[in-house]
Amino acid sequence: MSLAQGIPAASNIRAPWRHTNRLVSKCLRLTARLGLLIALLAVNALAQDTAEYGSVTAKMGTSAAAVKPSLPPATPQKQPAAIHLPLRTLEGVEATNRRALEESAGEDAGTLLLRSLPSGARIWVNGEYVGQAPLLLTLAPGNYRVEMRGEQTEITQRRVNVLPGKSQQLALALSPRYPAHVRLR
Repeated sequence: MSLAQGIPAASNIRAPWRHTNRLVSKCLRLTARLGLLIALLAVNALAQDTAEYGSVTAKMGTSAAAVKPSLPPATPQKQPAAIHLPLRTLEGVEATNRRALEESAGEDAGTLLLRSLPSGARIWVNGEYVGQAPLLLTLAPGNYRVEMRGEQTEITQRRVNVLPGKSQQLALALSPRYPAHVRLR
């Protein structure tokens, strides 16, 4: 028996690290796919935010007299369940404040449709909580201070002059309170 016959060929030797290398390469491929999926979702969310912001700024340029208000749906729509704890609602107070404003409106009252982007902002009129956007109010003619607050947006205020017998619309774009992107160095 020669020395060459006693040594097994290199192809017959199994390296224990070959199986480990395959697992590592599979993990790296899955991690790369997951990273790509997350990046695509982030781009989609950014595109949606940009489109919504653009539509509000385009609508803000039209005059209030040229836009006919549309009424909110007659049946309440079911809100999706929030991830965060819900804010305390002031349903008794909002109904009382809204009723007081509408009762003092008189015969020459005007209507004011209040909208926000994003939708669902809480609305105060002259410092009194009256409900959530979109909201249609019947008010006496005069000047009013309207304030809208979203859950994660800055507070936005406007002065509105309600004209007798006229329908007006006020749409406010609420800017985010927290940054959408953070850069780390």
